[in-house]
Amino acid sequence: MYRRPYSAARGSAATEELVRKHLLLVRSIVGRLAMNFPPQLNTLNLYDAGLAGLRYAVQYCGCTPSVVFEAYARMKIREAIFDKLHESGLERKSRQKDDNPSGKLSREEFAKFAAPYIERLSGAQKEVFERCYSENLRLREIAEIFRLTELRICQIYLQAVLTIKECAKNPKNS
Repeated sequence: MYRRPYSAARGSAATEELVRKHLLLVRSIVGRLAMNFPPQLNTLNLYDAGLAGLRYAVQYCGCTPSVVFEAYARMKIREAIFDKLHESGLERKSRQKDDNPSGKLSREEFAKFAAPYIERLSGAQKEVFERCYSENLRLREIAEIFRLTELRICQIYLQAVLTIKECAKNPKNS
């Protein structure tokens, strides 16, 4: 399935400016992930993969910086890095530890933490969250199932995570 990019042509001034503004995001993600990998792993390859993920996000999300764009870019950067790690033989071992919104819990720990609050999610949020954590699907795969864009699935997922965090902070109000 071919998706038409929202942003201007590759290499346009707006596209390049958005990429430049988010280079520190790539560096930050690579730095955090690299702490979990053997020192002999070439982080320049991970940085290149992260940059490719950022360019993908810019191309398909548009040239307007926003919270949604940054979250989408973060996911695409991480996904590109994990794909590169998969190619190099470091598979999901590291992903299980680091691919969650809290940054502190493993995927399994975050899923257990969220369990009491899942019933409070809307239908779409619940469905996306459960497919992500129970079935271990990537957002791209969930988007194909629902026939929505990956960006829309990312928005729904982020809404679910924010709802869960809010419920955890204020259990009496939820």
